[in-house]
Amino acid sequence: MLLCIGLLFLLQWCTPILPGNRADREEQALLSKVDSLTRLLTVIRQQTGRGNAIFNDGSANSEFNITLIDSLELVISDMATEQKAWQEIASFFDKNVQPVAYLDTTISLPEVKGFFDFDDPIVIMKLDARGIQNPAAELVKLPPNDRFERHFLTGMMMFDSALAYGGQRQHNKMAHTLQQSKQAFKEASVANPVSHQSYHNIGIVHCYLGDYFNAQYNIRKALELSPEHTLSQLNLGIIFTERRRWEQALEQFELVRRSGKEVDDLYLALGNYFYYRDNPEEALRHYKAALQHNSHFKAAFINRANTFVRLKQMDKAKQELTAVLEFDQLDSRIPYYLGIISHLEEDFDRAEQYYDRAVELNETFAFAYFNRAVVTRRIVADRLNNDVNRIKHDLARYYDLKTLKEH
Repeated sequence: MLLCIGLLFLLQWCTPILPGNRADREEQALLSKVDSLTRLLTVIRQQTGRGNAIFNDGSANSEFNITLIDSLELVISDMATEQKAWQEIASFFDKNVQPVAYLDTTISLPEVKGFFDFDDPIVIMKLDARGIQNPAAELVKLPPNDRFERHFLTGMMMFDSALAYGGQRQHNKMAHTLQQSKQAFKEASVANPVSHQSYHNIGIVHCYLGDYFNAQYNIRKALELSPEHTLSQLNLGIIFTERRRWEQALEQFELVRRSGKEVDDLYLALGNYFYYRDNPEEALRHYKAALQHNSHFKAAFINRANTFVRLKQMDKAKQELTAVLEFDQLDSRIPYYLGIISHLEEDFDRAEQYYDRAVELNETFAFAYFNRAVVTRRIVADRLNNDVNRIKHDLARYYDLKTLKEH
């Protein structure tokens, strides 16, 4: 919108002066500028939409807004003092209109780093589904007295429902549903005390709730019941990685490697292990190995992109994410991550387009909305800076021509 207003300014200020005496021409020129400045004042006062925070953030920028409005109103309401007002505006612009000092146009990455989800790699921790593909369909077939299967299938369904929730506003719903899943698996373990899958799944739910202590306890319980349970070994290694118990993590991963099972998930977990150990080269090697076993392994693509961002190799990061789009164009995380990379590269227009796509695919994607607001604010501020610079240029040109004519 500001760009359009800027073009209107330019058209207004470039309108040819009609013939007449000198006083008429000067009055017409002044009225043209007053009209343009009135439009600018309206924009500043009534700014709406995604750039609204520029003028209403409660920061020291408000001082600039007030001073500018006062000066503009002086021009508009009292033409007799117009030259003094123009000089005051021009002086204020010269002293204050800097991209960093005014309108907070410089994005401070530390302030928004928490919304750049490349801080940590994606972790995959799966339930032991016992080969069940459709728990809802299986639940319908069960006889009423099969308590173990009923509770186990209910736990699976609630877990899947919890992971379907997205966005910050639905965090409480997700946590509540995970608690229901955990309770169902506990009931299953009571109905069948020797079911290692129940204890393993209780541990996984605890992980998603952020309780690694109880997660570790329950998965160890599963391994007591079934020492060769590969999924428990793998997930225990992941828990040790999250808790920075490096040697214990490698011991569990070695057990999984010997089994020859869960190969792609193992390589992903090892990639994450080396990522956290500040060894990006080994992390990339293991993520690549995961992709060799599963060419559509999105988590491996994303984690490779994450690692390339860490190495500041943005083009390679974009290649990894673009590769995902070849087989999945509906995952909102991919345009979101591409938006983050463009954001970091200060390509704000492209970043905004990617964030647009992310929220189009997932309307509850809170971080995508926030990041889009950040880049839109920068875009609008840059456009306003351009308008201000044009005003300064035209003011200076106006005085030069006026002085020249007077002499």
